[in-house]
Amino acid sequence: MPATWSCRRCQRRVPSHVDVCRCGSSRDASPPPPGDKVAGSSVTGLGSATWSVIVAALLAAGGGFYLWQARTPPVLLSTPHIVDQAPAAAAIASATAALTPAPALASASAPAPPEPSTVAAAPPGALPPATAAVPVLATTTHSGSIEDVVARATVAVVMVETTDSRGTGFFVAPDMLVTNDHVVGSHTSVTVKLHDGTTRPARVERTVPEVDLAVLRVSGAAAPQVLTLRAANDVRPGQEVIAIGSALGLQSTVTRGIVSAKRLAGAVLLLQTDAAINPGNSGGPLLDRDGEVIGVTTLKMGSGAEGLGFAVAADHVRALLDGRPVTSAAPAASRGSLAASVPTMGNDTSADAQRARGQEAYADNLGRLAQHAAQVDAQWTRFVATCQPAVPRDGDRDWFSLAEREIAFSGRDRNCPNWLSDMQRMSREFAAVMRQAGEAARRTGVYPGTLRDLRRQHRLDWTGFER
Repeated sequence: MPATWSCRRCQRRVPSHVDVCRCGSSRDASPPPPGDKVAGSSVTGLGSATWSVIVAALLAAGGGFYLWQARTPPVLLSTPHIVDQAPAAAAIASATAALTPAPALASASAPAPPEPSTVAAAPPGALPPATAAVPVLATTTHSGSIEDVVARATVAVVMVETTDSRGTGFFVAPDMLVTNDHVVGSHTSVTVKLHDGTTRPARVERTVPEVDLAVLRVSGAAAPQVLTLRAANDVRPGQEVIAIGSALGLQSTVTRGIVSAKRLAGAVLLLQTDAAINPGNSGGPLLDRDGEVIGVTTLKMGSGAEGLGFAVAADHVRALLDGRPVTSAAPAASRGSLAASVPTMGNDTSADAQRARGQEAYADNLGRLAQHAAQVDAQWTRFVATCQPAVPRDGDRDWFSLAEREIAFSGRDRNCPNWLSDMQRMSREFAAVMRQAGEAARRTGVYPGTLRDLRRQHRLDWTGFER
């Protein structure tokens, strides 16, 4: 093998008789600096094929990483979100205050509602804890269906029997019943028939004829259910009501209707209802949808009227049980039996009896209206003296006709027009009440001639009242 030498630049073997390599490097030349490349060769000693393999591997690895990234969503690092907490805390506090129920005005006889739970105040700028309870508006919910209300209330309702009458009562205490005065009449003891058919004697402890109420004490019986009372302030015309009684001797008879209106009979507050009322219902409870007593069924407007029944408001019952006056102060003319002011549902339902009660009630109403008319007379006298009107001559009192006609006056007092307007308003209101009282009396069968004679006795006659 011929002698050779190794070129320091390209590492080529050169015959020893040749002093210069083909790359131009002489045998004694110094080696090239690291990293210096010559075309077709590498100072690292790796061939072009090796570099091709490395580059291909790198490209394949990069493509595989890209595909893995595309299939697996990246995990995002949480970044702190800086907010101003003061406005947020103020907004939450404002919303909480808006949701807190406002205190409701409770009637004297109704228990105060429980206080809503509250959340302790957080420090300024701090958000409320996640577990904090936020007060919400209270909602009114019924105790259940009508069937449920009737099932609970019926066991507290009894039949009240005397030797000459029959009615209804209900428990307001374990041994105490409430019924109508006209049911017990002059009796000092009665018999009550409980919902299960058993009978017990009961003592009449107190009667109040002016509100047609009586309190009974039952011997040897504990009430299976006691009914609660609700004030008339909570009663609204149009709301649904339920009447339970012993209609025509049929115990636990249930009827349904609405509250038609609230009305005053002297100093007694009555609830008018269209629930069917029949003989034997007297003294029974008139219930709302929560099963609470809002009135005591007591009256019906004559045999010819349909859907026109009345109940004494439970406020009078509450006052009676508490030992307070059952009515506000009333004129002497309005005192007496409530049964005399509106025809009642007693055992005597003959036309003559109803006519007699209607006549008595009309006379009582005229007595009260005559007192009011005397007050209007005093104002009319001053008006006539000051404004000098063209006085009409119609009816027992000159101002009656102002309800239907205009009059002139010659007085120059600047208050006369307003004074005349007030007189006309009072005349119209008085006429409306007179017509209403007359219509109620006619429904009971009172004769027109009798009505006219009664009006004349009180100087309250005018043809306009008959229209």
